[in-house]
Amino acid sequence: MTNGLNRGISVMRFRKTLTFALTLALAAGLLTSAWAQISTGSIYGKVTDEQSAALPGATVTLTGATIGARTTHSGSGGEFRFLNLDPGTYTISVALGGFATTQRTVIVNAGVNVEVSFTSKVAGVAETVTVEAETPVIDTKKMGTGTTISRDELSMIPNSRDPWAFMRTVPGVQIDRVNQAGSESGQQSGYIGKGSPQTDSMWVLDGIVITDPAAVGASPTYFDFDAFDEVAITTGGADVRVATGGVGINLVTKRGTNAFHGGVSGFYASEKLEASNLPSELEGDPRLKGSDKADHAEQLAEYGVDLGGPIVKDKLWFWGSYGKQDLRIQRLNQSHDKTQLKDYNAKLNWQVSSSNMFSAYWFLGEKIKLGRPNTRGLGTETPSHSRDQGAVYEEGSNLPHGFLKVEDNHVFSPSFMLNAKLSHYDQGFGLVPQGGLDLSEGLDIVHSIAYGSSKQYQSVRPADTINADATYFRGSHEFKFGYAYRRASTESSSLIPGNGIEARIETARGKIARIQRELVSSFKGSNNSLYAQDTFTSGRLTLQGGLRWDLQKAENAASTAHANPLFPEILPELVYDGSGPKISWSNISPRVGLTYALDEARKTIVRGNFSIFTQQLAQPDVTVVNPIGGVARVDYRWNDLNNNNLIDDRNEVDIAGGSLGAPVNAQLSTVNQIDENYKAPRDLELLGGIEHELAPNFAVSATYTYRRTTNVPYLSYIGVNGSDWVPCDPVSGNGYTVQCEDLGPTNAAAADAASFGQRLSNRPDYHRTYSGIELTAVKRLSNRWMGRVGFGYNNWTESFDGTGGIQNPLPTLYDGYGYYGLSTTLSDAKKSGGQIGYLSTGSGTLYWMPSKWQLSANALYQLGKGFEIAGNLYARQGYIRPISLSVNNTFSDSVLAVGIGDQRLPDVWNLDLRLAWNKGVGHARINLTADVFNVFNSATELRRVDTADSSAYNRLDQILNPLLVRFGARLSF
Repeated sequence: MTNGLNRGISVMRFRKTLTFALTLALAAGLLTSAWAQISTGSIYGKVTDEQSAALPGATVTLTGATIGARTTHSGSGGEFRFLNLDPGTYTISVALGGFATTQRTVIVNAGVNVEVSFTSKVAGVAETVTVEAETPVIDTKKMGTGTTISRDELSMIPNSRDPWAFMRTVPGVQIDRVNQAGSESGQQSGYIGKGSPQTDSMWVLDGIVITDPAAVGASPTYFDFDAFDEVAITTGGADVRVATGGVGINLVTKRGTNAFHGGVSGFYASEKLEASNLPSELEGDPRLKGSDKADHAEQLAEYGVDLGGPIVKDKLWFWGSYGKQDLRIQRLNQSHDKTQLKDYNAKLNWQVSSSNMFSAYWFLGEKIKLGRPNTRGLGTETPSHSRDQGAVYEEGSNLPHGFLKVEDNHVFSPSFMLNAKLSHYDQGFGLVPQGGLDLSEGLDIVHSIAYGSSKQYQSVRPADTINADATYFRGSHEFKFGYAYRRASTESSSLIPGNGIEARIETARGKIARIQRELVSSFKGSNNSLYAQDTFTSGRLTLQGGLRWDLQKAENAASTAHANPLFPEILPELVYDGSGPKISWSNISPRVGLTYALDEARKTIVRGNFSIFTQQLAQPDVTVVNPIGGVARVDYRWNDLNNNNLIDDRNEVDIAGGSLGAPVNAQLSTVNQIDENYKAPRDLELLGGIEHELAPNFAVSATYTYRRTTNVPYLSYIGVNGSDWVPCDPVSGNGYTVQCEDLGPTNAAAADAASFGQRLSNRPDYHRTYSGIELTAVKRLSNRWMGRVGFGYNNWTESFDGTGGIQNPLPTLYDGYGYYGLSTTLSDAKKSGGQIGYLSTGSGTLYWMPSKWQLSANALYQLGKGFEIAGNLYARQGYIRPISLSVNNTFSDSVLAVGIGDQRLPDVWNLDLRLAWNKGVGHARINLTADVFNVFNSATELRRVDTADSSAYNRLDQILNPLLVRFGARLSF
């Protein structure tokens, strides 16, 4: 790898990918992409005379700063359309012999269809009639739910300046942490959608899916916030162009226009501009080391520059930007976390002809993080246990690091349009422990602290994507049909620090020496998809129906894991050839939707949608049968001869006493299995809602969503049944008691015969259900104010239709699928109709979602004389506290002592405010801002230790960051 963090990884060079991609694109012909249009908007219109009769043959011209001019003609029904438009403001002009020319201005947003009508008058004195009308805020072709966040809202509302800051404002989307002014921007937030885990989410950058192939559902990088033109977030009811029913994050970047534009900006906050909100419970806490602040910002600095404009007016445009964030925070234990994010963007747009537009785009996001937490699921850690993060890239590529995309849009006729995209993404990162590789690792589970050093991790994850997208109109029908292909590979390794033995102080088993061998996980996968869709419009009714086919595959690749340095005879080197079971899912997903306008003016719309979604394959799941794809481990008793809480040599490991439990990943031949009938999880979704335009630029809506998930992934022990379990000693702690059950004689024999192997399959007799309501109000910026309010009520439950999906009868904290280290970790309370708990572990912290209700409201008002005030309110129910105790059974299960949702942290209410001043100076504009975050200086609890058998039980580990002032300045032109 090019940064030299560790061993080189050899990958296929991009020129082979390019050759293959072009061949496949030619073979695909006119097929289209499932994700191609979500970064653009469209205009649909109709031309009539004053008696409402259609006027065919009218010349319709669209002009704008990003396109020069495009021309089409109205069809036999007076209809016309302009598709695949970048967000922005456009002017439409309609001309027809004998009639006055009519023109109006239209605003286009990403993922939104704008409908406009033109009434042409017989030519008189006036040659041109300008229509003064606001762009409609209701999209009559929209079948699902989601939110488009405009450039105005991105730049004028106080926020933490990352995509996750706006995800939390969308009803149905829940974010694990509270980001104050950028205090959490150095690490991705975890999140869930409406009954969908993060692993079912999709990140899209300028029309290309860039979702991380290894950390499934996560973004592969970080972004320059000022590079966004708009952000569109979808949550349900998506048509067949979208693969999954999870959260879709569509990032649309800026581009060059006919006017030179750009700017320089900077934002700054520090602990000198910060209050203290330390609660009495934390006063004198030794972890604070005398400080009067828990988690807080030491310094949050950001600056950037961008420039765009014409190379040849109406023909060729450029745009580029650079942004840097310097984020320095201090945790409750006073450990320092320093993150630098650097982002580079460059884009070229070329109007080849009036019917063809070509573009090329390059983006690189780099992250350097010093002191990234790695608490291993415990409450805290020593500074030496944290890690430093840097970039790692594929070796041998002739292309620039980062994301590279080319795109072509061609209009063959007013009825037929084609779009094609090709991209390559060179991405990866490494984590180097601050304690170095010479110091061993220790986990004190009793006191909930990780110490010593950490594993050194690195991962390279290149991906290639091909999209081709076409639209064909015939009469009242709009046909879309398409093809998309994406392939990705991942090569990861995790080196064990010190002598390769992890010292563990456990509640039930005492002191344990965990002998380990490094993890080397190499796998690859691909996604093929086809879809076809018809949208039919008749008067006030719009019907939409389509089918989508997805073929998803994953398989392991060859790799080598080196021996444990202290006990090579127990865990020797293994060389794996990549053979074994693969995963292949082939699914067809139907979608049907409708909208109906209750009035001729189309001010009130009702909509309904039925969809079946196929969840995306988590490619890392195939590593279940990779014998070196997980950290190999064997547990023995440990005698701490020098009382330093670390294992120094072989004499401290009680090999003679025998191993405790079965070795994991110890042999080249895996004991695990993947069910040959393993199927893709499926979501059935029903959605119904109403939307009403209260006034120009102001709309309100209400939507109900029902979702049922089946074929849920399930990891179970081979041969073990749910009936042969015997009681063992219950465990009590801090006022809680849980029962214990262990394998009965038949189960124990079966598990031993299978070497405690596990099988990945679908959970039988089991499904999950989501039921939720969302209310929204959106006011576009006009008449000096704008605002957006969203409220969501969410109810996510699990149900058992029999006993087939209950292998372990205990209500455990983790389901087996997540505990193994696969893609999603949920609670496993085994209570039919009970709440679901979702574990998010980003940035080394633990959060158990979801909440049942959430509220977000933001607004801006222009006071006059250049002054503006703005605010952002965020509130939600407190997250889950799943109190548990560890029992002394074969699996050392963490058993729930309370029902999921029975205990929660306090509700979160957070208000941020901004005062801004704007001043025009010639062609330039100065913008100065002062933001106040956590205005009421709340100290809301965000995390406590939930393990009741820990001496640290109920310890307060995180509170809301204190009140902080951030100043910003921007010079734009």
